[in-house]
Amino acid sequence: MRTLLPLLLFTLLACATAGAAESLVFVSALAGGDKGGIYAFQFDTNSGALKPLHQTTDVKMPFFLAVSPDRHFLYAVDVAGKAEEYVAAYAIEGRSGQLKRLNRQPSCGTTTCYLDVDPTGKSVTLANYSTGSVAALPVKADGSLGEAASFIEHSGSSVDPKRQKGPNAHSIVISPDGRFALAADLGIDKIMIYHLDAATAKLTPNEAQPFVAQAPGSGPRHTTFHPNGRRYYVINEMKNTVTVFDYALESGKLTERQPSRHYPRTSPARATPPT
Repeated sequence: MRTLLPLLLFTLLACATAGAAESLVFVSALAGGDKGGIYAFQFDTNSGALKPLHQTTDVKMPFFLAVSPDRHFLYAVDVAGKAEEYVAAYAIEGRSGQLKRLNRQPSCGTTTCYLDVDPTGKSVTLANYSTGSVAALPVKADGSLGEAASFIEHSGSSVDPKRQKGPNAHSIVISPDGRFALAADLGIDKIMIYHLDAATAKLTPNEAQPFVAQAPGSGPRHTTFHPNGRRYYVINEMKNTVTVFDYALESGKLTERQPSRHYPRTSPARATPPT
């Protein structure tokens, strides 16, 4: 498995059996030739053992994965070529690990690096790093994807002359209630806030607060919500910091609760054990 890098893991379809808890795990392998594809494993949560089940090879260069809330469908970034990239839709066929290809749609950009599915399973959002844009695709009743219903290009730059010459959308995360989508843009040091109409896959700038700015040169990359839906966390790649926000459920507004904290990089050998 050392050759199958980078890898993205998703644990799915957890089920309890006699004496063991087993889950289905999908791994994307961004690699050329017969090594690339989406690998399925059975995962024993008690022993940690992974049992190979199936390799899906009809996706050229799979990258980020996302799964529908009902666990019936899987969506994968398909890095088919330099000129255009796609999002591929699959039906998950029981617990066999096999995926049935439904269709694919253009991602409307390049270096598509993030996918998310809204809680109703009706919209898939994506972020395009190199072209600095976000989009939303509608999900049809059979789990296949329609053409992008929304496409928004970010604009601007920030202080780093090498890495922040223009926008670089690095992720787009849908709020737990499905009403908003928040996109971290490394190139412009902003969290862009969009209202999401999941039924139509429409993204529109949030009038109450269209964005929040991070400190210049922060480079926001990935974000996540607290399980209670009222906290929002931002990893800033370039400054190696984390910022905590309060999240307003009704308006989608972010209020900084804890300023960015720096976590210095230390090697495992030098790391001080916790007390």
